[in-house]
Amino acid sequence: MFFVNPTPPKRERAMSLRELLTVNKVRISGAVLLAAAGALAFGACGDDDGDFENCGNGITCPAPLICAARQAKCLETACGDGIVGTYKDGEGNEIFEECDDGNVLDYDGCSADCRIETCGDGIVQRQRITYDDRGTAISIEPGEICDWGEEGVGPENCLAEDVKDAEGNVLIAACRSNLKCGNGVVDPGEICDHGNGLDSVGNWAGNVSSGSFDCSKDCGSDNSCGNGILDNDPTSIVGRTLEECDVGNADKELLPVFPVGTHETAKCIEGCVIQLCGDGKVTGDEQCDPGTVGGTTAICNSDCTLGQCGDGRVNMLAGEECDTGDSNDANQWAVEETTGQKTWKGTATCTNICKKNICGDDFYVTDSAGQPVANSDGVKEECDDGKRGSDFCTRECKANICGDLFIGKIRTVDAEGLESIFTEECDDGPTGSRTCTAQCTRSSCGDGIVNAVALEECDPGEAVAKGEDGNWANCNYDCTTPKCGDGILNASAGEECDHNLGEGSAVGNRLCNFDCTASKCGDGKINAKADEYCDPGDASRDANDPIGNWAVCNYDCTNVFCGDKLVNKAAGEECDPGTGIGQSDSWQAQAPSVRCNIDCTNSRCGDGKVNAVAGEECDPGESGDWSGCSRETCTLVRSSGAR
Repeated sequence: MFFVNPTPPKRERAMSLRELLTVNKVRISGAVLLAAAGALAFGACGDDDGDFENCGNGITCPAPLICAARQAKCLETACGDGIVGTYKDGEGNEIFEECDDGNVLDYDGCSADCRIETCGDGIVQRQRITYDDRGTAISIEPGEICDWGEEGVGPENCLAEDVKDAEGNVLIAACRSNLKCGNGVVDPGEICDHGNGLDSVGNWAGNVSSGSFDCSKDCGSDNSCGNGILDNDPTSIVGRTLEECDVGNADKELLPVFPVGTHETAKCIEGCVIQLCGDGKVTGDEQCDPGTVGGTTAICNSDCTLGQCGDGRVNMLAGEECDTGDSNDANQWAVEETTGQKTWKGTATCTNICKKNICGDDFYVTDSAGQPVANSDGVKEECDDGKRGSDFCTRECKANICGDLFIGKIRTVDAEGLESIFTEECDDGPTGSRTCTAQCTRSSCGDGIVNAVALEECDPGEAVAKGEDGNWANCNYDCTTPKCGDGILNASAGEECDHNLGEGSAVGNRLCNFDCTASKCGDGKINAKADEYCDPGDASRDANDPIGNWAVCNYDCTNVFCGDKLVNKAAGEECDPGTGIGQSDSWQAQAPSVRCNIDCTNSRCGDGKVNAVAGEECDPGESGDWSGCSRETCTLVRSSGAR
């Protein structure tokens, strides 16, 4: 039981212990504050001397805290003292209680802040709890599922008033239905409600994903056969077989219902299952049943007749691609004499196993004159060995001939009827290819046939002798015409080397001249790639030169100049100081040596050439004035007093 204030004021926040203790700016010691807080938290005991209130239930509350009327708890405010009145919040505002049931607990009709808990207050009270005098829950019942007073929720999605029967009995309590299928309440417009939208404690959880045994997922059907509703959604039916149809009821108030597209001859029978050709049951004049409407099996046609090749019906599940059989055409059937068993022979477009007659199926038809008849692809087959190509029959089912791009055997018959067989080595069409001649033999260099398609320029044949290098004198080993610079050394054609720089090249490389002769100094051919500057030829070397120089060229085919470090007697040099090396801009000696003058003559005192490197200071020559110059050393003669 709790008391109610007839005019509930606006709800305010309750004062805390610290706010109560300091509301009148009274200074409280830390020890007192801690003691009060401890008493509040743990129900500390104390003597009954006026500073504490004995609650009579084992709880003693230190001032200024007070006892709750029906709960083992010390209160900071008057809310919970069992008397509907007022109290001050932490800011000193006066709060009017709507109710006071003696505790500060929710879900019992009066909230922890002394407000009435009722449908429409904007707060969803998920449970209804009954507490004893110490505030211990002794019973819990389902509470509200929704509250039309909360933000975003209105009477259109939360039941605002009780739904009652004619006698006034409450069928659905206000705020106990959110007007959704799955809330466990059969709301107006629903046939049933499976309650699958509630959680384990009866609160609305949403996410309805299935129905139940006697209620569909959308709460619109009780899932019974004969209710005129096609219950075939597996998520709506739990624990019973899905309906194929619905028979309706006996007085035809509810007509039979079939799935969209059901065959017009279908019937709905007991158990709400469909009976027709294709339902898997052999009834009436049916010879068989394929098990699916309009379908077939390997032994049963779509009209529930037994299937066989030649019956004129294409049974695809039996592997048939065609069936042009006619039971009235005796020419299409072979009859076994003993048993009378009939076997279909097939036609030009359909084989005797009901496959389309195509090239490669080992089946072909000729007319009465033995001429080929067009198959299902319109091809007149001349042969068919079932392999899409064999020795005598091509992939296109034509007799094999050279040039038809099929490698096989060719059968020919001469005028006298003598048969001969030629075995093709290859077949790349009427003009041949790089590897196959037009006569269907393998093409190779040395076969004596110039195959222009294979880029052959010559082919003397293996019967013509080759040189030791594997070339012919007039043809390279790869059947190309020998050319200096083609990169092939053809000694049989007179080449000593090949620089591989192309036909007509004016240059060679270090080892090979432009004319494919081996490059060497003295061959009379200046090979700049071999660093030759000159080459008069071996025949014109100076026989009197000890190392074989020419007058215009050193023995190693380098330019002759004084200072090149090579003594060229043929060019008139007596010596060479070697001081012109690297001076290609001047091509002359830059300085003498001890034994050689700058003009490549032997250095000696009296030659008229002052060789400072040899220590000479003067040299007037044999006929010159030697006054002041020593004839022995070519040094200046200094007086004894000279310093």
